[in-house]
Amino acid sequence: MKANQLIFALIIAGFAANTFAAKPPPKPAQDVVCDGCVGTTDIENGAINSEKLSTGLQQEINQLNELVNQLQTQILILEEQTLDAGAIYRWTTFTPYSHGLSWHLNNDPDMHGGVAGSSWTNGVGEAALLSSDKEVLRTIFTRKGYGGKNAVIINEVHSQTVLSIFEYVGGVAIALFRIKNTTNQEIYWSPSFYYSCGTGLRASVAVNGTSIWDSGTPECTGASNITLPLSIPGNQVSSAIFVSSTGPAIHPGSNIILNGIQLAFFNDSLALPAGLEFVDDIDSATGGWDQ
Repeated sequence: MKANQLIFALIIAGFAANTFAAKPPPKPAQDVVCDGCVGTTDIENGAINSEKLSTGLQQEINQLNELVNQLQTQILILEEQTLDAGAIYRWTTFTPYSHGLSWHLNNDPDMHGGVAGSSWTNGVGEAALLSSDKEVLRTIFTRKGYGGKNAVIINEVHSQTVLSIFEYVGGVAIALFRIKNTTNQEIYWSPSFYYSCGTGLRASVAVNGTSIWDSGTPECTGASNITLPLSIPGNQVSSAIFVSSTGPAIHPGSNIILNGIQLAFFNDSLALPAGLEFVDDIDSATGGWDQ
Protein backbone atom coordinates (compact mmCIF):
# COMPACT_ATOMS: atom_id res chain seq x y z
CA MET A 1 0.00 0.00 0.00
CA LYS A 2 1.33 3.43 -0.96
CA ALA A 3 1.80 6.20 1.56
CA ASN A 4 -1.07 8.31 0.22
CA GLN A 5 -3.42 5.32 0.42
CA LEU A 6 -2.37 4.69 4.00
CA ILE A 7 -2.90 8.31 4.90
CA PHE A 8 -6.39 8.24 3.37
CA ALA A 9 -7.26 5.08 5.31
CA LEU A 10 -5.88 6.69 8.45
CA ILE A 11 -8.14 9.72 8.00
CA ILE A 12 -11.22 7.54 7.44
CA ALA A 13 -10.42 5.35 10.43
CA GLY A 14 -9.83 8.33 12.66
CA PHE A 15 -13.06 9.97 11.52
CA ALA A 16 -15.01 6.78 12.21
CA ALA A 17 -13.48 6.41 15.65
CA ASN A 18 -14.31 9.99 16.56
CA THR A 19 -17.84 9.62 15.21
CA PHE A 20 -18.57 6.52 17.25
CA ALA A 21 -16.90 7.95 20.32
CA ALA A 22 -18.98 11.12 20.08
CA LYS A 23 -22.27 9.23 20.31
CA PRO A 24 -23.24 8.53 23.94
CA PRO A 25 -25.11 5.30 24.68
CA PRO A 26 -28.90 5.67 24.65
CA LYS A 27 -30.41 6.71 27.96
CA PRO A 28 -32.89 4.35 29.60
CA ALA A 29 -36.52 5.27 28.99
CA GLN A 30 -38.30 7.12 31.82
CA ASP A 31 -41.15 5.42 33.64
CA VAL A 32 -44.36 7.17 32.63
CA VAL A 33 -47.82 6.41 34.00
CA CYS A 34 -50.32 6.38 31.15
CA ASP A 35 -52.37 3.99 29.07
CA GLY A 36 -50.29 2.41 26.31
CA CYS A 37 -46.92 3.61 27.72
CA VAL A 38 -44.01 1.28 28.37
CA GLY A 39 -43.81 -0.46 31.67
CA THR A 40 -41.03 -1.02 34.17
CA THR A 41 -39.95 -4.27 32.53
CA ASP A 42 -39.57 -2.54 29.18
CA ILE A 43 -37.47 0.18 30.82
CA GLU A 44 -35.17 -2.38 32.37
CA ASN A 45 -34.82 -4.20 29.08
CA GLY A 46 -34.04 -0.89 27.37
CA ALA A 47 -31.27 -0.22 29.88
CA ILE A 48 -29.82 -3.65 29.27
CA ASN A 49 -29.86 -3.11 25.50
CA SER A 50 -28.19 0.29 25.94
CA GLU A 51 -25.40 -1.26 27.96
CA LYS A 52 -24.87 -3.90 25.29
CA LEU A 53 -24.82 -1.22 22.58
CA SER A 54 -22.33 0.84 24.57
CA THR A 55 -20.06 -2.18 24.99
CA GLY A 56 -20.24 -2.95 21.25
CA LEU A 57 -19.41 0.60 20.30
CA GLN A 58 -16.43 0.62 22.64
CA GLN A 59 -15.15 -2.58 21.05
CA GLU A 60 -15.48 -0.99 17.60
CA ILE A 61 -13.62 2.11 18.81
CA ASN A 62 -10.82 -0.04 20.25
CA GLN A 63 -10.50 -1.92 16.97
CA LEU A 64 -10.41 1.33 14.97
CA ASN A 65 -7.78 2.81 17.29
CA GLU A 66 -5.68 -0.32 16.83
CA LEU A 67 -6.03 0.05 13.06
CA VAL A 68 -4.98 3.72 13.29
CA ASN A 69 -1.86 2.72 15.25
CA GLN A 70 -0.99 0.07 12.67
CA LEU A 71 -1.41 2.56 9.81
CA GLN A 72 0.77 5.12 11.58
CA THR A 73 3.47 2.49 11.98
CA GLN A 74 3.28 1.60 8.29
CA ILE A 75 3.52 5.27 7.30
CA LEU A 76 6.67 5.71 9.40
CA ILE A 77 8.19 2.64 7.76
CA LEU A 78 7.37 3.98 4.28
CA GLU A 79 8.86 7.36 5.15
CA GLU A 80 12.09 5.70 6.28
CA GLN A 81 12.17 3.62 3.11
CA THR A 82 11.70 6.79 1.04
CA LEU A 83 14.66 8.45 2.77
CA ASP A 84 16.79 5.37 2.10
CA ALA A 85 15.60 4.98 -1.50
CA GLY A 86 17.84 7.69 -2.95
CA ALA A 87 17.95 11.32 -3.91
CA ILE A 88 15.28 13.90 -4.49
CA TYR A 89 16.23 17.06 -6.36
CA ARG A 90 14.90 19.99 -8.39
CA TRP A 91 16.10 20.70 -11.90
CA THR A 92 15.49 22.85 -14.93
CA THR A 93 16.73 23.29 -18.48
CA PHE A 94 16.33 26.19 -20.89
CA THR A 95 17.64 27.80 -24.05
CA PRO A 96 17.49 31.56 -23.47
CA TYR A 97 17.57 32.75 -27.08
CA SER A 98 15.87 32.06 -30.40
CA HIS A 99 15.74 34.01 -33.63
CA GLY A 100 12.00 34.47 -33.50
CA LEU A 101 11.85 35.72 -29.90
CA SER A 102 15.36 37.07 -29.42
CA TRP A 103 16.16 36.80 -25.68
CA HIS A 104 13.37 34.81 -24.08
CA LEU A 105 11.30 36.13 -21.15
CA ASN A 106 12.63 39.63 -21.78
CA ASN A 107 16.06 38.41 -20.61
CA ASP A 108 14.69 38.83 -17.06
CA PRO A 109 17.17 37.55 -14.41
CA ASP A 110 14.33 36.49 -12.09
CA MET A 111 13.10 34.13 -14.82
CA HIS A 112 16.55 32.52 -15.13
CA GLY A 113 17.54 31.95 -11.50
CA GLY A 114 18.76 35.49 -10.81
CA VAL A 115 21.09 35.59 -13.84
CA ALA A 116 20.12 37.22 -17.13
CA GLY A 117 19.52 34.69 -19.86
CA SER A 118 22.20 36.28 -22.02
CA SER A 119 24.77 35.87 -19.24
CA TRP A 120 24.33 32.11 -19.26
CA THR A 121 25.59 31.95 -22.85
CA ASN A 122 28.45 34.46 -22.88
CA GLY A 123 30.84 32.70 -20.51
CA VAL A 124 29.67 34.62 -17.42
CA GLY A 125 26.83 32.51 -16.02
CA GLU A 126 27.72 29.95 -13.35
CA ALA A 127 26.20 28.19 -10.35
CA ALA A 128 27.52 30.65 -7.76
CA LEU A 129 25.59 33.51 -9.37
CA LEU A 130 22.15 32.01 -8.77
CA SER A 131 20.00 34.04 -6.41
CA SER A 132 19.64 32.95 -2.78
CA ASP A 133 16.06 34.29 -2.85
CA LYS A 134 13.90 31.20 -2.44
CA GLU A 135 11.08 32.76 -4.46
CA VAL A 136 13.44 33.20 -7.43
CA LEU A 137 14.58 29.59 -7.00
CA ARG A 138 10.96 28.39 -6.83
CA THR A 139 10.31 30.20 -10.10
CA ILE A 140 12.96 28.31 -12.03
CA PHE A 141 13.16 24.93 -10.27
CA THR A 142 9.67 23.68 -11.07
CA ARG A 143 10.72 20.15 -12.01
CA LYS A 144 11.26 17.47 -9.38
CA GLY A 145 13.50 14.45 -9.94
CA TYR A 146 14.24 11.24 -8.11
CA GLY A 147 17.33 9.08 -8.23
CA GLY A 148 18.72 6.00 -6.58
CA LYS A 149 22.43 5.94 -5.86
CA ASN A 150 22.93 7.41 -9.34
CA ALA A 151 20.83 9.58 -11.63
CA VAL A 152 20.77 10.78 -15.24
CA ILE A 153 19.24 14.24 -15.08
CA ILE A 154 19.56 15.10 -18.76
CA ASN A 155 21.19 13.39 -21.75
CA GLU A 156 19.94 14.87 -25.01
CA VAL A 157 20.90 16.10 -28.46
CA HIS A 158 19.62 19.54 -29.47
CA SER A 159 18.97 20.72 -33.01
CA GLN A 160 18.59 24.32 -34.15
CA THR A 161 17.98 25.96 -37.50
CA VAL A 162 19.90 29.22 -37.75
CA LEU A 163 20.54 31.87 -40.34
CA SER A 164 24.27 31.57 -39.77
CA ILE A 165 26.62 29.71 -37.46
CA PHE A 166 27.36 32.96 -35.67
CA GLU A 167 23.74 33.26 -34.49
CA TYR A 168 23.79 29.98 -32.59
CA VAL A 169 23.04 30.14 -28.82
CA GLY A 170 23.22 27.08 -26.58
CA GLY A 171 21.22 25.84 -23.61
CA VAL A 172 21.68 25.20 -19.90
CA ALA A 173 20.68 22.49 -17.41
CA ILE A 174 20.79 23.06 -13.65
CA ALA A 175 20.22 20.68 -10.73
CA LEU A 176 19.56 21.82 -7.16
CA PHE A 177 20.05 19.47 -4.23
CA ARG A 178 18.87 20.50 -0.77
CA ILE A 179 20.95 18.57 1.76
CA LYS A 180 20.45 18.54 5.53
CA ASN A 181 23.41 17.96 7.84
CA THR A 182 21.97 16.57 11.08
CA THR A 183 25.29 16.80 12.97
CA ASN A 184 27.28 19.64 14.53
CA GLN A 185 30.26 19.14 12.21
CA GLU A 186 30.81 19.72 8.50
CA ILE A 187 30.59 16.57 6.41
CA TYR A 188 32.23 16.11 3.01
CA TRP A 189 30.20 14.73 0.13
CA SER A 190 32.19 13.81 -3.00
CA PRO A 191 29.85 13.43 -5.99
CA SER A 192 31.10 12.21 -9.37
CA PHE A 193 29.20 13.56 -12.36
CA TYR A 194 29.27 13.91 -16.14
CA TYR A 195 28.85 17.37 -17.58
CA SER A 196 29.02 19.21 -20.90
CA CYS A 197 30.11 22.70 -21.92
CA GLY A 198 30.77 24.65 -25.09
CA THR A 199 31.97 27.97 -26.41
CA GLY A 200 30.70 30.63 -24.01
CA LEU A 201 28.85 27.95 -22.04
CA ARG A 202 30.32 26.73 -18.75
CA ALA A 203 29.73 23.88 -16.38
CA SER A 204 30.02 24.79 -12.70
CA VAL A 205 29.25 23.82 -9.10
CA ALA A 206 28.43 25.91 -6.04
CA VAL A 207 27.46 25.20 -2.43
CA ASN A 208 25.45 27.86 -0.61
CA GLY A 209 26.40 30.49 -3.17
CA THR A 210 30.14 29.78 -3.01
CA SER A 211 31.83 28.70 -6.23
CA ILE A 212 33.49 25.31 -5.88
CA TRP A 213 34.47 24.65 -9.49
CA ASP A 214 33.86 25.72 -13.06
CA SER A 215 34.97 24.25 -16.36
CA GLY A 216 36.40 27.47 -17.73
CA THR A 217 36.07 28.31 -21.40
CA PRO A 218 37.49 25.20 -23.16
CA GLU A 219 34.93 22.98 -24.83
CA CYS A 220 34.13 19.59 -23.27
CA THR A 221 33.82 16.09 -24.65
CA GLY A 222 31.06 13.54 -24.18
CA ALA A 223 33.14 11.79 -21.53
CA SER A 224 33.86 14.91 -19.45
CA ASN A 225 33.42 14.16 -15.76
CA ILE A 226 34.82 15.17 -12.41
CA THR A 227 34.66 14.22 -8.73
CA LEU A 228 34.50 17.09 -6.25
CA PRO A 229 34.70 17.16 -2.43
CA LEU A 230 31.88 19.40 -1.20
CA SER A 231 31.76 20.64 2.40
CA ILE A 232 28.23 20.54 3.83
CA PRO A 233 28.01 22.69 7.02
CA GLY A 234 26.59 21.26 10.23
CA ASN A 235 23.14 21.95 11.67
CA GLN A 236 21.56 23.42 8.55
CA VAL A 237 20.06 22.69 5.15
CA SER A 238 22.48 23.54 2.33
CA SER A 239 22.01 24.07 -1.39
CA ALA A 240 24.34 22.26 -3.80
CA ILE A 241 23.90 23.47 -7.39
CA PHE A 242 25.30 21.82 -10.52
CA VAL A 243 25.24 23.54 -13.92
CA SER A 244 25.87 21.93 -17.28
CA SER A 245 25.50 23.46 -20.74
CA THR A 246 25.36 22.37 -24.35
CA GLY A 247 28.61 21.05 -25.72
CA PRO A 248 30.51 21.74 -28.94
CA ALA A 249 28.27 22.44 -31.92
CA ILE A 250 28.49 20.76 -35.30
CA HIS A 251 26.68 21.91 -38.44
CA PRO A 252 25.99 19.03 -40.86
CA GLY A 253 23.95 21.35 -43.08
CA SER A 254 24.29 24.99 -43.95
CA ASN A 255 21.63 26.11 -41.47
CA ILE A 256 21.53 23.17 -39.04
CA ILE A 257 23.29 23.09 -35.68
CA LEU A 258 23.56 19.94 -33.57
CA ASN A 259 24.96 19.58 -30.07
CA GLY A 260 24.38 17.63 -26.90
CA ILE A 261 23.85 18.36 -23.23
CA GLN A 262 24.46 15.98 -20.34
CA LEU A 263 24.34 16.00 -16.55
CA ALA A 264 24.48 12.69 -14.73
CA PHE A 265 25.72 11.37 -11.39
CA PHE A 266 27.56 8.06 -11.18
CA ASN A 267 29.80 5.99 -8.88
CA ASP A 268 26.98 5.82 -6.25
CA SER A 269 27.36 9.56 -5.75
CA LEU A 270 23.83 10.05 -4.46
CA ALA A 271 24.32 7.64 -1.56
CA LEU A 272 25.06 10.36 0.99
CA PRO A 273 27.49 9.90 3.89
CA ALA A 274 26.04 9.26 7.35
CA GLY A 275 24.67 12.46 8.86
CA LEU A 276 23.46 13.89 5.53
CA GLU A 277 20.01 13.51 4.00
CA PHE A 278 18.18 14.94 1.01
CA VAL A 279 15.18 17.16 1.70
CA ASP A 280 12.64 18.71 -0.65
CA ASP A 281 11.71 21.94 1.10
CA ILE A 282 12.13 24.46 -1.69
CA ASP A 283 8.37 25.11 -1.82
CA SER A 284 8.35 26.41 1.76
CA ALA A 285 11.97 27.41 2.46
CA THR A 286 12.80 31.04 3.30
CA GLY A 287 15.92 33.08 4.01
CA GLY A 288 19.30 33.06 2.30
CA TRP A 289 21.93 30.44 1.64
CA ASP A 290 22.30 29.66 5.36
CA GLN A 291 18.75 28.27 5.45
